[in-house]
Formats: sequence, C-alpha cells, structure tokens
Amino acid sequence: MTATLGQKFSAQLEHFNEFAVANRSKSIHELSSELGWPKNVVVLFKYRFPILDEKEIALLDQAELPIEYEILGAICLYSFIHRREMIRRLKELQQAANPFNLFDEITNTLHQVHPLENLSPAYWKEVANYLTDREIDKPPFHKAAIGFIRSLNWKGGFKGQSELQKKWILDLMKADKKGFAVSGIFNNDFLKAKGLEKDYQLITKFYECL
Repeated sequence: MTATLGQKFSAQLEHFNEFAVANRSKSIHELSSELGWPKNVVVLFKYRFPILDEKEIALLDQAELPIEYEILGAICLYSFIHRREMIRRLKELQQAANPFNLFDEITNTLHQVHPLENLSPAYWKEVANYLTDREIDKPPFHKAAIGFIRSLNWKGGFKGQSELQKKWILDLMKADKKGFAVSGIFNNDFLKAKGLEKDYQLITKFYECL
C-alpha cells in the first residue's frame, strides 16, 4: 500500500491516529481488517511513523510520488539528522534500484552532530531547577517531564536518549517556543547567571531554527 495521489500523508496519519485511539483495545489484525489496510502498514503507522515530527510530515505532504511505506518505515529507524535528509530525497530513494545503497551514502556523508548534543550536562539540571523554583507543574511541563529533563544531567544529555525521547525533548522545546506553558524555559536568561553563557547562546541559536 502506498499513499494515493491527492491524499496527503498528514491526512492519512491523522485518520489512523483517530481510528487507533477510538479502537485502542483492538489488535493489529482487527485494525487491519476494519481499515482495509495490510497488517504491515498498520504496524508502521502504529509503531514507526509516530517518530516523525511536524517538519518531516510537511515534507512528506509535498512528495511528488505516492509514498512507499516500507521505505518510509526504514527511514524512521535512522537518527533525526539522517531522517530529515532521507525524506528530502524520498523520490530518489523510491526510484533507486537499491535504495539501501543510497541509505548508506546519506549516512556516510552526514556526520553532523545534533546541536543539542553540545549542551553541557549542567544545562539540563539548571533548566529543571528553573522550572522547580517557579513551581511550574503545567502540561507539558508537569513534574514527570521536569524529572526527565533533570535526569539528562547524568544520563548522557540529548545524545544519550532514544529517538523517541529526543523527539519528546524537541516537542517540549516547540511547546516552550509557542508559549503553551511559560515561554523562555529552555533559553531563560538565568542560564547566563549560572555561568552557562555558551549553552545559552547555543540554545538561543537553535530556537531560531526550531
């Protein structure tokens, strides 16, 4: 099954998510039967595609060819940086005689470090302290989220997290930037007072591109 021309990927993803939530107790086989989708496609929508962020979904909506879900599912196994480039080159991947050779080419040429991997362990601790000191406990910055942010201080920072955890961190930053809770959390001015000027400059620059 591929995405049909004229039907955006975002619409398909939204349709699946709404259907899956309304039928959360049903098995993959039952979802497949009721949706009329192959079981392997249902598995991809349920377990692989949730990692895609807003920009990646927007890129997929602009796809020139019907999306081959097996290739997109393989793309979702890669890191954030590789995934974005692979989606930009989705047409090329789908037309390749052996797309996995192109996967290797992309991963071999992209050795960039994600900007958030350069943040110091102390940065995450101070962001958590900033939230705790102000007694913020408002979704998405509830106590569990604050505890997770604090744990990055000793759990390898951004680099040491799984792809789903990295996506969650980025979603928290996007919520912060949009002002869903209290804006200016991850790039608050108190970071400079704590001697984290370099981290402050890095995260402020990252926010401009977020």
